[in-house]
Amino acid sequence: MISVRATANNRVVFAPTLDLTSPSGVESLLSSGAGALGQLVEFLPVSGTYQIAAKYCRPASGAPSGRSKHVQLLLHGVPYNSSYWFGLPGNPDGSENYDWVDYATKQGYPVLAIDDLGAGESQKANPITEVQQPLQEAILRKIASMLRAGTLSFAPKADKVIFIGHSLGSVTGNGIATKYPATFDAMILTGYSNTLVQAGVGLLLTLLTPAQLQNPAKFGALAPGYLAFGSSVGKRNSYYAEDDSFSAALAQWDFDHQDTITVGQIVTAFSGLQRADQFRGDVLALTGSDDAFFCGPTGTRALGPQSCGTGEESIPAKSKSFFPVANFEYYLAPNTSHATTLHYSTPDSICEAHDFLARNGY
Repeated sequence: MISVRATANNRVVFAPTLDLTSPSGVESLLSSGAGALGQLVEFLPVSGTYQIAAKYCRPASGAPSGRSKHVQLLLHGVPYNSSYWFGLPGNPDGSENYDWVDYATKQGYPVLAIDDLGAGESQKANPITEVQQPLQEAILRKIASMLRAGTLSFAPKADKVIFIGHSLGSVTGNGIATKYPATFDAMILTGYSNTLVQAGVGLLLTLLTPAQLQNPAKFGALAPGYLAFGSSVGKRNSYYAEDDSFSAALAQWDFDHQDTITVGQIVTAFSGLQRADQFRGDVLALTGSDDAFFCGPTGTRALGPQSCGTGEESIPAKSKSFFPVANFEYYLAPNTSHATTLHYSTPDSICEAHDFLARNGY
């Protein structure tokens, strides 16, 4: 566990007629859609010391030694926790083909995978006022600074900090690169483009429900502002590509063992999608060719094919506009949707990511 002191300007969720401490109030907010969720007119300063769960993995025995201080800092998306990067251990398809951490440590990288505030074993802060993107950015930046300063007792003092994100985690990294461009040396942004599909966000609201109602045994103690997917089919259609591109058993395990997303994260989801005009490091946008949320157009294959386009005209390729002075590359994982490293394409995607790091000196 890492204790992180962080301060941020979150936003006020304006819903004066609803009781957001009750499941019914949260359900009403979700059903009202972008009308209520778009009313972010005031800032809400937040500050505190937050307990962030982390898993640190040393380079594998016999791995190349030149990367021993090139630390990969991993942040999952939603509704996941750090187990995402380990290939969802315990899933019926086995985790070995989906395990980013195993591959990275065998290449000689130390890896620090954290649970976002509110997820996994991290502190369950207020899901409306605290667990929002601005505070997530502040926490992640502090942890990156600790790596550089060598103040984490279990990790080396990092010469290079390589950020690896997925989905909303990638957006968090984007936001930090915009405001504090020296935080990371390189970024691999998976499940990402500079376009979060508005229709996908609207669809997301219809798929989510208070987690305490979705799985009382697991989430019964959480406040109603912690949300989970209510439908395995709905989640699969938004996170996975065509049926022959992934393991159905893994996708069901993914749903059955999902983590949460908060109301606060949803209403601030777009906040980190900004041009990082001063980031001069290396950026790889690694996105599924059929990503429903960051390419669309509708956020679900239930409403038709989802496509990022091809080549230099693809949406991930055009995301270079957000990193105008960086060394920017993109990779389109074939037959892959938003759960970028949970498809059959995953071994190739992980290999492509590490080839990118190697050819850029990491």
